[in-house]
Amino acid sequence: MEFKYIIEICVAIDIAIIGLAYPITLDKISNIGSKYKSNYLSRVFEKEFPQISLGPKLWYRSRPITYFEWLLFATFSSFLFLIFEFEPWFPWLASSNQLLVFILTTILLISLIIWVDKVALYIGKPTRLLTRLISKYKSKKTDSVYKTYLLKTINEFTTFAVENEDEHLLETLSSFYTQEFLEMRDKNPSNKPIEYPIDFYLINRNIIKKQIRKPREELDAVTLNSVSNWWLLGQDFKEIPISSTTYSWMWGNIILISDSPKLIVRHWGTAHQYYSMRLESIQGDYNIETRGYDNQDAIDFRKREQIEFFEFHIALGGLLLYKNNYEALKRILNYTQSQPVQYYLLPNSMYEVFYWFAYFKDGFIQDRTPVDFKYRFPEVDNLGISRQITFWICKYVALLFLRQYFVQINYTNRGSTEQPRMPDTVAELLKWKGSIEYFEFCLDKILEEQELLKILGYEITKEHKGTFDNFTVELAQNIEEAILNKRISAKLSPEKIANFKINSTQLIANAFDVYKPIINSNDFSTKEKDILRIGLQGTKRLMQKQAFTEGDIPHMNYDTIFGELIVSEVLNRYIPNSFLTARTRRYLIERSEIPAALKQLKYKNSTHVIIGVNFVSHSIRADLDYLKNIINLPSRFFRDVLFIIPKSDLPILKYNTLNQDDVDELKLDLMDEEKKLYASVIDLTQEANSNYREQWIDDRHENPRESVQITLAFASELIWKVNRDVVQLNMVSPYQEQGIKDDLNNIEPFESLEDD
Repeated sequence: MEFKYIIEICVAIDIAIIGLAYPITLDKISNIGSKYKSNYLSRVFEKEFPQISLGPKLWYRSRPITYFEWLLFATFSSFLFLIFEFEPWFPWLASSNQLLVFILTTILLISLIIWVDKVALYIGKPTRLLTRLISKYKSKKTDSVYKTYLLKTINEFTTFAVENEDEHLLETLSSFYTQEFLEMRDKNPSNKPIEYPIDFYLINRNIIKKQIRKPREELDAVTLNSVSNWWLLGQDFKEIPISSTTYSWMWGNIILISDSPKLIVRHWGTAHQYYSMRLESIQGDYNIETRGYDNQDAIDFRKREQIEFFEFHIALGGLLLYKNNYEALKRILNYTQSQPVQYYLLPNSMYEVFYWFAYFKDGFIQDRTPVDFKYRFPEVDNLGISRQITFWICKYVALLFLRQYFVQINYTNRGSTEQPRMPDTVAELLKWKGSIEYFEFCLDKILEEQELLKILGYEITKEHKGTFDNFTVELAQNIEEAILNKRISAKLSPEKIANFKINSTQLIANAFDVYKPIINSNDFSTKEKDILRIGLQGTKRLMQKQAFTEGDIPHMNYDTIFGELIVSEVLNRYIPNSFLTARTRRYLIERSEIPAALKQLKYKNSTHVIIGVNFVSHSIRADLDYLKNIINLPSRFFRDVLFIIPKSDLPILKYNTLNQDDVDELKLDLMDEEKKLYASVIDLTQEANSNYREQWIDDRHENPRESVQITLAFASELIWKVNRDVVQLNMVSPYQEQGIKDDLNNIEPFESLEDD
């Protein structure tokens, strides 16, 4: 088979490609994305055939070699078989080298046509290109870097379309984003807060930025969904919780539009509709047998959702007040979509007003997150003025208080200026009580805003001001009465009572165990007639009732503080002090003379014990044997003393059973059988226990009418022999006068004792 002029034709085509088509196409490729100010469109183009890279990047190139470039190299390399007259590739076909050149040139030409078509697409009409980008994005079912580049490119097209008000692009983009958000929500579990990919949050933000830079506030379909946060909230009817990430991005969007009344109302309308349709309260499914709701968890979860959504929009009102956007305030304070009117994002009663004021007043959200961290205001960016955010939000709530006197009356807010019902817990009541003074301050600041009040149509008269003053005075009185009534009527927590009894008696039992090493193992009380008894007894006291109730101020260590007091003031006082009472001899020596003194006493480890009370072992060689034999005891009343005692003269400790009459009178429960430890808690606020209350009527430190009587009782005895030998060694100190130092030779030894 003979190919006439094939080489000449192929050479001409290849020269035209390399000399004309290739440079021109490269120039066009370098401008891809510039029209749309896109950084990612060129990356997407690199995945189009024949622009796809093949192989590693060579050291002398800025990017890998593409399929088209490899084809160029192969085509021109095929000419070498003709130039150097190599043997045909196939011996049975003499013109096989010419055929190879023809095939490669044909493939190169076809690739060029495809390449030019792709370039024309990427620098041509944006509607065709956008349709292809969306199609390729949807065809990728799994996440990848390429899919991310496609989404980022579509986002760049969106900002281009919004900026240039390209209706054709905007219509396509609106449909794309709406469908994407719906698909993401369909895949998300209904009970799990949804977090969208970061690029979907970013495009909302960028659309808003482009919109607010326009001289007009005309909204297209894309901009409207971004400004209103409708995409983020969801355009379906699935009740999917809003994630903290979504709330954070929504707040950033709100800050951007906070100067525009029109844009703020767009969001408010969407939020109003969202609350009314997606956050309706869940009806309880009451179970007669359990006397509770089977769906209580769902009810509580929905309540938390409502609170968080409402919280967000209370903070929004504070932001508008801070930005002096009075027109936006006027519109949201009167916004409704129903008849009769319903204000879903505004308080309908004074209870709600003061609930939200106390909620924000301390500067923390749910006692955890600082307000200024969760809801940042523009230009309030340092801790020195961060409390200003709390002030503006609370000031807005004070404005909502005024609104109650001017709002349109209907069945949902009838009696909107009446005193609020009181909170259910003492803790909430105390928060309200602590908020009244600050509320009055914020209310005064609102009353100074004459321009705002005029725009809102709130004409404040002297009668109004007198009404406001009377309202707060009466509210403070109602709160005080409610706190007292709730504390008196509150039931004691069985769990807290049990914790007190168990933990306090265990604390005392452990304190007794500390003294086990110094207790005589032989009970001599039945043999010895002459003995010294030292009583160790428990006691009772008053404690505020709220320590043992739920929903009040938490009391730290309520379950151990009384036990710690008894350990400190009884056990750790009288047991160590009994050694001072029991001593028969006392010597004052130098610290360095302790070994010599022990030798003079004829101390033996087998028959004697060394007891140290807060003994200080500094400046003593650590290798001395007697140091490891010291039994250290705690005491708050004296220190740095040693007692050397024959083991047979150690005291015994008896745990006596209480008289049954005392047990019955104090309503005691036996908590420790071995040590005979008893405990009880008696509610003195109850009339049934009035006789106990009368016993404390003269107590100046506690009010028995608001207290409980707590008792930790025991009747132990520390018993010493009368005929004993207890040696006390005091250490000479330059800081304390203790008398004249004793001569070691004057120390009398113990009587000889047989080893145990």
